[in-house]
Amino acid sequence: MKKVYGQRVMQEFLQGRFDAPLELLRFESRVLSTESAMVLKRRLERLARDFNEFAEADASAPSARRTSVALLAACRPWEFSVVNALKRRRSA
Repeated sequence: MKKVYGQRVMQEFLQGRFDAPLELLRFESRVLSTESAMVLKRRLERLARDFNEFAEADASAPSARRTSVALLAACRPWEFSVVNALKRRRSA
């Protein structure tokens, strides 16, 4: 499903306003050591496991008490293209 619908699903998901009580969108960009980046990755993997465990535990709850929730968590070495261009311009 990810290969077929992944891009479309993420685009549709991110079109939301993320201002309702059960919604949250945070984007942070910082410089980390390789060790801290690995710890962060492990924590995000744990968050994804917790998310799936919640879904499994709640599967037997009445449908009136459940709501469909999507979780997007990502991390990767990345630098904003504008910052990268400024750095290249300064070093030229």
